[in-house]
Amino acid sequence: LVLKRFAFEAFDAYVVLFYLAFYERNIHLLRLELVGAMSADTFRRMLTESAIPFALQKLSATKNNSSTKKDDDKGAEQNCSAEVDMDEYELFDDYIEMLINFGYITLFASAFPLASFITTFANVVEYRSDCWKLSRVFRRPSVVKNNSIGMWKHLLHMIVSLSALTNCLIFAFTSSQLQQFIPDNYVKDQFGRPALRTGAAEETMLLMLGLEHSLIVLAALVKSIVPKVPQHVRNGISKRDYLHQALLAKGRLRTMEAAATAQYNLEKKQKLSVKRV
Repeated sequence: LVLKRFAFEAFDAYVVLFYLAFYERNIHLLRLELVGAMSADTFRRMLTESAIPFALQKLSATKNNSSTKKDDDKGAEQNCSAEVDMDEYELFDDYIEMLINFGYITLFASAFPLASFITTFANVVEYRSDCWKLSRVFRRPSVVKNNSIGMWKHLLHMIVSLSALTNCLIFAFTSSQLQQFIPDNYVKDQFGRPALRTGAAEETMLLMLGLEHSLIVLAALVKSIVPKVPQHVRNGISKRDYLHQALLAKGRLRTMEAAATAQYNLEKKQKLSVKRV
């Protein structure tokens, strides 16, 4: 379900960007579309997830209060009922939004490097909007412990791997970035866009693929070198487990001492009773 939903949402979000990047090969329109898509998504999420549901909720609450305003003793029950009537929080939608936003940054990074800074500001706004949404609009979600985000982690890895190819393609064929290093391989077409000179396509393609494979190998090396759990975190976990076991052993020792003391007192009373008899 996650994979199918993400495929649909990704196609809807990226199809125009891929068209501008690899068919039209217009870097300026691609940048404008990226800025527009990220800005529009931020404000759309604020409206559809927070503002509009809150307004509809207040309108419904006003109607209910006007119809039951004479029953003052039921105020607490009405508050509980209002919380129960709130919509259930869907974590799935927030994961999809963050994943799409991550794709904007990574898949087209060479076309618009400032996308990460814009997304940082947008995520700050989104963070405050989500906090307000969870406290005012949606029912409080139940806490479920989990050691991983599941399929979402694999989708993030897939986007990162695909971004190496898309950014190298933009670097070589859409923008004029590679042309600055090997200008003899490029000419201008009738629309003023950089185009490969006849006979230079194979050399440029090999250079682009070599760069793309180098990025993938570098990412694999970084992933293998950097530990998933930092050393100080592992030390903290070991210390916590040691203290936990020490407290358990101390508790068991106290229990055994208390049981031995009780047994000793019981035997002493029995001996005293035998002597009296």
